[in-house]
Amino acid sequence: VQSFIDQYGDYQVEVLITPIAGQWYLGQDTAEVDTFLSQTTESWHISWDWEREMLLGSIDAPATQVSLDPRVLPLTQTDSVIANAIGFSDSELADQQLTLVMYSQANDQVISDLLTLHADGTVTGLLSGEQTMSWQVVDGVLEISLAIMDGEVVVDTGLFSYHKLAEYSDSFSYLVTANAQDGGLSAIDLGVFNSGNSDLSSLMNRYLMGAFTLSNPNAYDPEGNIHPADYFGYRLQTDGKATRIYDGNFDAYGPAGWQSGWDVWNLDQVDGV
Repeated sequence: VQSFIDQYGDYQVEVLITPIAGQWYLGQDTAEVDTFLSQTTESWHISWDWEREMLLGSIDAPATQVSLDPRVLPLTQTDSVIANAIGFSDSELADQQLTLVMYSQANDQVISDLLTLHADGTVTGLLSGEQTMSWQVVDGVLEISLAIMDGEVVVDTGLFSYHKLAEYSDSFSYLVTANAQDGGLSAIDLGVFNSGNSDLSSLMNRYLMGAFTLSNPNAYDPEGNIHPADYFGYRLQTDGKATRIYDGNFDAYGPAGWQSGWDVWNLDQVDGV
């Protein structure tokens, strides 16, 4: 390992991380919130053969099993959240563009997508593409149905139900529940209506932490601080540059353009994006 560091210095190694085991232990059961102790074991495998050989001594070196620190997880029961939901209406949603959690067949995963809810009941997604979707409001709940296709054959169906929890000037928080033949999900997220006049001025000269860090529960220590190794984001600058920071222990006083834990990229804005 030391010879690798001597040769390459500050270097990022691509590692494939796969959860292989997890245990949840119920600690407290109340009417609205259940508290669990979670213990997860992951497999860490260096992706590239030559890096694996140099660091571990063999291309065939096995993956390393890592037991993560136990985490306390308080989970709010879905029924108690839905009981206080605010109803949607057809008029506020028809022909609107908004961000919602949705399954993308093209990406084979659940993503946050910009959806257009057409007045005729159909739905199109910016990222989820041309998959077949339709929407309706049932008792104040927005329901989006989708069909998973293999050519012209329906191989699975899904129903996403969105319960509005709070509303703001151009956004709202919501609980989404989903059911499909091979599984389901439940999550709370923020939906944002597309106003058509995005303004990035409030984001300039500020550091924006990446969503995959903020949404990763393993990135936080027990006090809620993000581990330095999990930092990743950009500081958008008015001079047309974007400083990427990928290490919380970065050295800010190195040569212009690059130093330990950070580097500089070009920033382009097109139509407010």
